[in-house]
Amino acid sequence: MKVSFCSTVQALCLTALASARWSEEEAWAWHARTPWTIGANFLPRTAASVLEFWEAEGFEKVHLRAAQQDLALAAKVGITSLRLFLHEEQFFQDGDKLLDRVDRLLAVADGLGMRAAIVLFDAVWRPDFGGKNSWILHVHNSAWVQSPTHPVLRQYGENMDGGEARRRLETYVTSVVRRFRRDSRVLIWDLYNEPDQVASETWVSEKAYGQRPISWLTAE
Repeated sequence: MKVSFCSTVQALCLTALASARWSEEEAWAWHARTPWTIGANFLPRTAASVLEFWEAEGFEKVHLRAAQQDLALAAKVGITSLRLFLHEEQFFQDGDKLLDRVDRLLAVADGLGMRAAIVLFDAVWRPDFGGKNSWILHVHNSAWVQSPTHPVLRQYGENMDGGEARRRLETYVTSVVRRFRRDSRVLIWDLYNEPDQVASETWVSEKAYGQRPISWLTAE
């Protein structure tokens, strides 16, 4: 089922970009004109997860200010790009206001000579918003929530050709890509981070939920 979802995401992105998949020659031409980049995953030191980073409350006065300082330090050691994770749940809540926040962060990065790799979906760490704590002491990335969450993916799996989940995810993908498709501050698009990853959610879930998650994804 995840393979089907990845294919759908790719198709939606190409449609939103109003472009066909590049030929091998076009890909090598892009490679030739693009300088060597040195990058890293980015989350400001003030946030434990992507959801906390992008939420309206605290973004301007806390997380963006911290991002300015963190990225300035990164630039000094030679970082020229950042991998920027988004979350469809935040878009579902805030719509274009989330994209305005992304624009603010891109402006900060651009001012320091950095470009971004925007990550649309991520299959690593917490499978949903449940559990006894938003973060767990001594557990790496324990507050990080997959995008989409298992409940949304399950709804998509039940009706891949239509349904609320399909419309929700399609709106998210097309809105983000259309907003930034011609933005020179965006270096590349990362459609889905580690879509076949299941081990990390087990590490977190055993401590957050008291049991292993139901592996309905790996069974498909």
